[in-house]
Amino acid sequence: LITFLKRPNVMGPLRNAVGTTNADVDIAKSAGIQDISDNNNIAVGEVVISGESVDTAVETESEDKDNVVVVKSLNEKSSKSSRWKKISQMVKWTPFIQTYRKRKYPWVQLAGHSGSFMKGAQGTVLKKCGDQEESSYRELMQDPLSLVVPVYHRTVTSDGKKYIEISCCLSEFNKPSIMDVKMGVRTFAAKEISVSKPRGDLYEKMICEDVSAPTLEEHQNHAITKYRYLDWRDRISSSRDLGFRIEAQTSKGKSRKDFKSVRSKTEVETIMKQFAENPGILNQYLDRLKMIRSLCLASQFFRSHEMIGSSLLFVHDDKKASIWLIDFEKSTKMSHNTQILHNVPWEEGNREDGYLIGLDSLINIFQNLTIPS
Repeated sequence: LITFLKRPNVMGPLRNAVGTTNADVDIAKSAGIQDISDNNNIAVGEVVISGESVDTAVETESEDKDNVVVVKSLNEKSSKSSRWKKISQMVKWTPFIQTYRKRKYPWVQLAGHSGSFMKGAQGTVLKKCGDQEESSYRELMQDPLSLVVPVYHRTVTSDGKKYIEISCCLSEFNKPSIMDVKMGVRTFAAKEISVSKPRGDLYEKMICEDVSAPTLEEHQNHAITKYRYLDWRDRISSSRDLGFRIEAQTSKGKSRKDFKSVRSKTEVETIMKQFAENPGILNQYLDRLKMIRSLCLASQFFRSHEMIGSSLLFVHDDKKASIWLIDFEKSTKMSHNTQILHNVPWEEGNREDGYLIGLDSLINIFQNLTIPS
């Protein structure tokens, strides 16, 4: 969510919270902000969400908890209206304009924790990271998978927080469509299974999707464990059966994140077809998926790591398409006596992630989409 602020006249031109000027506002409009107008020094933006438009008057500060954007309203009555309920479904936009080869473009974050990215040098971004992800990127640069992973440049520290500088996957595209696909039959680490602390926020998120999902005891406690929630998320989506699920999309200025209950192959094929209608783009995606599969089989990193929480980032414009492997914070290196095949179903205790199940499902779907009607 890009929040714009009209400062008092003495402060100069229209700027957003990170210093974007009027020239950059036009760029941001192409990314989904359709209108910016003055209303008593409060920005009123019309944001397109899943084909609908909703006026939003917001403060310049926003909070994020468990990947849900929480927007503070300047009007208490307005915040209680139904339009505010749609904000949580919005795909989040990281508020900075990137530059590459003298061309400016809006940088987009589809999923993950808000505030995890900062602007890097030309053609790069800074991603907040832990030791595991930094180690993964360093190792991947010496692996066959380096051909399909954002290039790692260096590690930097800002305000006591560690960031990796990696290449920006959007820099070679003109007004790209983007999709985040989370891979694997499970999206939680083995250590999360034993976490037994009840959480009320996860209970609320569950009943927002399906009020009948919690057990009687969970309803009485108004709380569920993190493992219970994540396992349920995998089961109601396509993760458990197909080995992947669509997390978020943005295309033609419209953003979607309402895929939590998309489960069947037919539903997924329909969404993919709407996302990439051009036969040439579909074929490029198919070729890239086959390449990724071949590189995974040749990769020592892939053979030795549990691939949990990793995503495939699909990006295309009118002429070209590509896919990258991203997100390695939970990619745990296994001990020498633990073998992961990546192509068998997960059962509690076996550490399998089903990554190849997801890749094979995606390849099959794109093969179906490229067959002439």
